[in-house]
Amino acid sequence: MDAPHRTPGSLPVSPQTPTPRHPRAAVHAGVGLLVLMASAVSACGKKMTKEECGHLLSRGVGLVAYPSSEVVPVDVDNLHARAKGDVKKAIDDFDRTCLGADESDQVLCARRAKSAADFVACGPLTKKAHETGQLAQLAIPKKHSVDECSKYAEHGVKIGAATVDEVSKLVKECDDWMEVGTYRCRLGAKDAAAWKACE
Repeated sequence: MDAPHRTPGSLPVSPQTPTPRHPRAAVHAGVGLLVLMASAVSACGKKMTKEECGHLLSRGVGLVAYPSSEVVPVDVDNLHARAKGDVKKAIDDFDRTCLGADESDQVLCARRAKSAADFVACGPLTKKAHETGQLAQLAIPKKHSVDECSKYAEHGVKIGAATVDEVSKLVKECDDWMEVGTYRCRLGAKDAAAWKACE
């Protein structure tokens, strides 16, 4: 170790050492680092909320029920209320898979999706939402076209579920926001009993 530097007639001078930082400054720096780390972990590990899951389900169902429309007006609360049987099971299964999942990045992607293909490509949750939509669309009330309602009425008369005099009644029934599942079920009915069982 070198001897302390001194000039003739002066006292020895020790080499200069860095002044230690104030303990409080060090504490503040440590706290700041912890906050940044916590923020990073929070951003990476954000869990899916009920609202975000509802959005994915709404988009998934809507893209199936209204494939040619940019607006998919699916009321998720109403959908849950109407769902029964296999439709209810599919929706409940999606909710269990989605809620709390670490897949929140898919929500932004889903909002930007312009088609079913874009939506499904966002990730496993959007794919499941779209698959759920294949069944869940059956519980959606839909305004059917004139041609669809004419077919509905004609089929009802053909299988004996209604008389010729009741054609206008069936057309109106179809036109009044009938559930997709009910419409398809009745159009596939083979007799009056099967038609009635679709209610």
